[in-house]
Amino acid sequence: DTATTEIYTSLFVGSADVYKEDHDQLEVTSQIQKATGYDIKRCLKIMMEAHSRGRAVTYTGSAEECERAANVLRQIRLQVETDCF
Repeated sequence: DTATTEIYTSLFVGSADVYKEDHDQLEVTSQIQKATGYDIKRCLKIMMEAHSRGRAVTYTGSAEECERAANVLRQIRLQVETDCF
């Protein structure tokens, strides 16, 4: 049985003000789309959840797929972590 991995993206550290200065919403949404291949509406929903809650599940897949997606998100210095379940 293969474990599934989720990638969590934290879009800001501390406050929404830091988030707004470091990354605009369009940049983050576009990078999520680049990392996941999801349609823009789904990516916007992920971005808004991370913005309001501090983190959001961005992608679920194999460990290799999640690490690839995480590396794409890190290109713009988003804080990411992966969890295995």
